[in-house]
Parts: sequence; C-alpha cells; structure tokens
Amino acid sequence: MTQNRVSKFGNQINNQQTILICGPMVLTLPAPDFQNHERLQYTRVNRRTRGGDLMIFRESYWPKSRTFSMQWSNLKTEEREALRVFVLTNLGKIVTLYDHENRTHQVVITTPENEVREDKRDAHTATLDFETME
Repeated sequence: MTQNRVSKFGNQINNQQTILICGPMVLTLPAPDFQNHERLQYTRVNRRTRGGDLMIFRESYWPKSRTFSMQWSNLKTEEREALRVFVLTNLGKIVTLYDHENRTHQVVITTPENEVREDKRDAHTATLDFETME
C-alpha cells in the first residue's frame, strides 16, 4: 500500500520515484537522497564607478538559469546501467524530469561523465547535474 504525502504547498508528494523522459525513452529511478543542491544563476553586469562604488545591473528579460544536482543511493546494477545508457543517449537534449514532489522540469543533463560509485555488491550511488532556464 503506497502512502501519499502532501507538501506544505498543497502538492501531492510522490516520494517513490523520479522519472526522466526524452523522446521515446523513459527512465524510472527511486526518489533521490536528501542532500541535493540547487543554485540560481543570474546574468548581470558588475562595474565600479570612478569613485570606487560597485554598480550591479540586471535586466528582467536577461536569462536566469537554475542548476541542481540529484544523488541516488542503493541503485541496483540494472538501474545503474539504464541511467548510463539514458545519459549517453540523451546528452545535450532537453529532458522532461518529473521529480519526487510531482514537479515537472525541462532540463539539460550537464554531467556527461556522471559520478557513479559502487558502495557494495549490487548497490551503487549516482549523481547527476541538471540545468533549467527560468
């Protein structure tokens, strides 16, 4: 019996899996670990005046990008191989990511040589970095 949780924003949380889709390829992974990182990057101009004051300028229409990484532990060998094939096949393409909080992202995988390590027999840890435009 699966138990659905609700986030503080009212979204139903699917804490069971993460789904990556690109064209006909669909990859289903378990929910990622909690030590994920997220960074916002803005395009801006930094200049100093003749008096030495720092002036920062940014237009609202300039692109913003969000970079985040996800880490999965205790992946089976089949899941690790499926992840490797998915990354190699869809590198540089726009991928639809359905995360464990039922949010949808249009992302690009930015780690061609993703870090995968074997913790113990048939238990692997994988890390992927994604970038999305806001």
